[in-house]
Amino acid sequence: MSLLYSRRNHLLAVCLVVLALFAKSQPKQDVLRLLSQSKSLEESSPDSALTFAQEALMLAEQQDLDTLLAKVHVALGAAWSNRGNYEKSLEHSMKAAAYAREYGDTLALIDAVNSIGIDLFYQEDYAKAAGYFQEVQQLAVRIGDSLRLGHALNNQGLVVGYLENLDQELILYEQARDVFAAIGEQEGYANTLLNAGTVHTTLGAYEEASHYFEQALAVYQELGFAIPVEQTLQSMSENLLAQGRYAQALDKAQEALRIARENSVMQDVLYSLGLIQKAYKGLGAYRQAYAYQQQAHALNDSLFNLEKQQIISELNAQYDAERKQQQIELLQAQNSLKDVRLASTRRMLIITIAGGVAVITVLLIIYFLYRRKQRAEHEARELRIEALQKRLLDLRMQTGAIKELPALEVLNGMLHNQLTEREYETLKLSLANKTNAEIADTLFVSVSTVKFHLRNIYAKLGVTNRKEAIAYVVRNA
Repeated sequence: MSLLYSRRNHLLAVCLVVLALFAKSQPKQDVLRLLSQSKSLEESSPDSALTFAQEALMLAEQQDLDTLLAKVHVALGAAWSNRGNYEKSLEHSMKAAAYAREYGDTLALIDAVNSIGIDLFYQEDYAKAAGYFQEVQQLAVRIGDSLRLGHALNNQGLVVGYLENLDQELILYEQARDVFAAIGEQEGYANTLLNAGTVHTTLGAYEEASHYFEQALAVYQELGFAIPVEQTLQSMSENLLAQGRYAQALDKAQEALRIARENSVMQDVLYSLGLIQKAYKGLGAYRQAYAYQQQAHALNDSLFNLEKQQIISELNAQYDAERKQQQIELLQAQNSLKDVRLASTRRMLIITIAGGVAVITVLLIIYFLYRRKQRAEHEARELRIEALQKRLLDLRMQTGAIKELPALEVLNGMLHNQLTEREYETLKLSLANKTNAEIADTLFVSVSTVKFHLRNIYAKLGVTNRKEAIAYVVRNA
């Protein structure tokens, strides 16, 4: 009899363990499903990707799934990065790296460190970005992950190129290309070909550049990737422009423009318009060149204003979301209290009077703890909303805060090391939201010369990048 009783208890214990594991695994699968949906949308629809990643974070925190937090923050970082908010992206990538190290998730650590490198690269901190990409390379070698190793080598090549070590850049692209070829990774392989071709154009090795571009274009077309095809056509047009082959350059640029418009890639539309303008100018068709220049200027102004409006709209939406979330949580709290009362009533019908006192005492303790937690959360939400309101007000003030650049004599009066006239013109164009290529075209110099002038300007102003230069002008203009 005792043996049968013991076996029955053992079976019951096993069933309880299985049920507990199933209950724990279901939220985990839900989090992974949300992350998969976020990843599939991070480039095509970063707003939707961000929503899925935020839902995954909420569920992971509610269910204490700390081992998944590294992956969740990687997804959040990717979504913010694709929205162009690199500071937010960097914040989540740093959190992802910390969680990954804590729980020994090497793959998540690689993705987090790689994202940090990309964010620093976009913020033009190339030296720091190179260090993170080297760490990705070391981690990928340690676990034998060839795909991530290839991307790490390719990213290092990009960074080294911006640091103007072109020979080392080509070596890194070749190493990445060999890795991708060995594992049959066609997209990564084509990307290294495109990057190598760009370097050869810079070096004036136009035939070699054309050879690489043709190979990359063939792979992208076979894969059916429209945007890489369009960007390769842009690079081919640049290579032809550098050779003075304006008619052929015009054909490539017009095809790139068509694809960019079909896919609503407005930054690439803007760049293609610039290439077409240069081609017409080279052909002596100045009327057409002027027409495309006007299109480019109009689109550039539209994109700049749209970006500012998106930032303001984003803060408005975040502020409204906080308010709505507060209302939802208050309603949930009221419903929870009703559920507690109903459950308490049902229990009191079936428990003994002796146990009733204990149950009521426990419920009162839970209630008071719950109310204390609600008050604390309410105060925290109010503080967050107040901070959002301040950020929104600051941004609206900043939207019109950038003044005209002071005259050269006035600006030099503020500086210990004075700017030359050419440096002043370069700074003026840079603060007008011109790219390095556009500045070079306006001043009739090379892109490398523009970068040289910008480094000197930043040093004289005591800043490190364009964003800090704008802040300097706002403070002192």
